[in-house]
Amino acid sequence: AADPDSSGNCGRYWRGGTSMAAPVVAGTAAQIRQYFVEGWYPCGSRLCGEPIVPSGPLMRAILMNGGQTLVGIQDFSSGEVLNEETRPYDNSQNMGRVNLLASLPLEGRNDFGMVV
Repeated sequence: AADPDSSGNCGRYWRGGTSMAAPVVAGTAAQIRQYFVEGWYPCGSRLCGEPIVPSGPLMRAILMNGGQTLVGIQDFSSGEVLNEETRPYDNSQNMGRVNLLASLPLEGRNDFGMVV
C-alpha cells in the first residue's frame, strides 16, 4: 500500500490480516467464476468445455481445496516471522493461503483429474 510522507513521496508499507486477505479472496472467486463461464473446465484451456455458471458452494469448495498451510506467522508490530508451529484451520492461519493451481486444471501448469 502507498504511504505518502511529508514531501509527497510514496513508499510502501506492510499490512496483513483479514482486511488484506478479503480482496485477494474476492478476486480469486471472480477468477474461479470466469474459469467456468469461459469454458476452461475440464481440460484447463479456454473453450475446451461447455460454459457453466458455477454455484456458490462449488466456488467455496474450490477456494477451500486450494488452501495451503502457512509456514509460520508474522508479528505485525516488528515484521518478524515467528517460528511458532501452525496447524491447518488454527486461529493464526485458518484455511491458509489461496492457491488456484492446487484446485483447477490449467493446461501446461498442473496435471490432475477433476470432476464437477
